[in-house]
Amino acid sequence: MKALLVATILVFASPQAFARCQSTSFLLSGVVLQQDGSVAAGALVGAAWKEGGLIGGPALGRADADGRYAIRILFSGYSTSSEKHWYECSGQLSEVIVSAYDELHYSPPVPVEVKAGVSHISAEPLTLDFDISTGVPIEP
Repeated sequence: MKALLVATILVFASPQAFARCQSTSFLLSGVVLQQDGSVAAGALVGAAWKEGGLIGGPALGRADADGRYAIRILFSGYSTSSEKHWYECSGQLSEVIVSAYDELHYSPPVPVEVKAGVSHISAEPLTLDFDISTGVPIEP
């Protein structure tokens, strides 16, 4: 019983419990292509980002028949720094890392800049140009 009480106090006394940040929704979209330039229908797409100095995500999506994907990202806005001992609600999403793969190939992770004040993030096309079993680029 004491352990439960101590755990409850620690959870509610944590810095994140005091910081009540409102989440911001972003839509990340783009297209996935095969190495030959054709669409990669059904490819799995993943995104990750930093949030308060920690890795956020992943957020996952799948390319449709035209190779297009749209992934919803919820960013909480937590932030902290080495000078502060508490979390604040001043974090900004500035970059998302996105990658894609299918059964045989993958695209290396690509950073995508998030401009201030936007809610839609457009990524450059991802190309599945690496062999998933060897990690070696596919020869054209």
